[in-house]
Amino acid sequence: MKNNGYLTPHLLAKVFEISTQATYVKLNTKNISLIEVSERKKLLPPSSMREILKAQKFKYFKKIFSIHDLKGGVGKTTIALSFAVRARHYGFKVLLIDLDLQSNLTRYCNVDPTNLPVWVNILRKDTKINNCIIPIAEYLDLVPSNLNNSRLEVELASNSSVNIKDSIKDTLESVINNYDLVIIDCPPSLCKTTTMATCASDLTIIPINPDQFSIDGMNMTIDEIKRIKKAYKLPLKYNILWNKYDARKKLAPVFLQQIATDTEKYYNTLTTVVRIDSAFETSQSMRKSIFELPKKSNAQEDIDALTRQLLGIYFKPIDID
Repeated sequence: MKNNGYLTPHLLAKVFEISTQATYVKLNTKNISLIEVSERKKLLPPSSMREILKAQKFKYFKKIFSIHDLKGGVGKTTIALSFAVRARHYGFKVLLIDLDLQSNLTRYCNVDPTNLPVWVNILRKDTKINNCIIPIAEYLDLVPSNLNNSRLEVELASNSSVNIKDSIKDTLESVINNYDLVIIDCPPSLCKTTTMATCASDLTIIPINPDQFSIDGMNMTIDEIKRIKKAYKLPLKYNILWNKYDARKKLAPVFLQQIATDTEKYYNTLTTVVRIDSAFETSQSMRKSIFELPKKSNAQEDIDALTRQLLGIYFKPIDID
C-alpha cells in the first residue's frame, strides 16, 4: 500500500487547531521526518505520527478487535481493512488476521492467497504463525486466508487438544509484542471459528446496515456474544457500528431509532456513523485503501473519525517542544 494516504502537516494543523506554518515550525524544531511528495505536498509517515502522539502523552496500547456479524454483506471486511490502515497512519503497529475462507480481506490487501499457509495450518501445527505473516506496509502485516480455512470447523471439532477459549491468544504469544493492535475479520456465521475469535477479543465490532435483515443478524450476533461470555466466563464487550448509512432513505432513521430505544444497544453503539460512499467500492476494485484514492471522500472522513474514537485519539493543542 502506497503512502499517499498518510496524514499531512496541513491535516495535523487542522486537528490540532493551529496554523499550518506553526505546525511546520514545530515539526522542524523536533526534526520530525517528513516524506516529500512534491514541493507543495509533504506527508507524515507512521513512525513520525507515533513520535508526535507520544510527545502528546498518548500511550499506545495492546488490544485485539474482531469484526463480526452473522449477516454477510454489511461491510465488515471493508471496515476491518480501513480501520487497520488508518490506525497505522496514526502510528499503531497492526496485525490483520483473515479467518474468512472467502479470503476477501486477503485479496483486498492485494495478496494472492493461493498456496499460502493459513490459520488452519497453524492449528494443525503444520507451521508457526511467524511463517504465515505477510508484510503489507509499514506497521501493517497480514495473516491471510484461503479455502483451506474451510477445514477450521472440522479441526476445532475433532481436535480435543485445542483450547478454543485461549487458542488465538496462545498462538499470538510469540509475535504479540511486535504489534499494538490485532484486527480479526471473522466469517459471517455462528461457529467455533467465530467463538475462538470472540474469546480472544477485547472488543467485537458489529457493523450493521439500516435494514431489517441486518438488524436481525446483529441481534443474533449479540445473543451469541452473550452466550460465549457466560459459557467461558469472559468480560466480553461489543460495539455496534452503523455502516453504509444513507440518511436519504426513509427507513434509515426508523432503524436508527429502533436501536436508540433499546438501552443496552444504545450505550453500546458507536457515535461515529460510516456513510454509504462509492469510494469503498472503488477501493475494493482497485485493491487499495480508501486513503490511497486521490479524491477526498466521506469514507475517508468517517473512517478517520471511527479510528480516533476506537483508539481514543482526541486532539489537544499541539505541544511537541
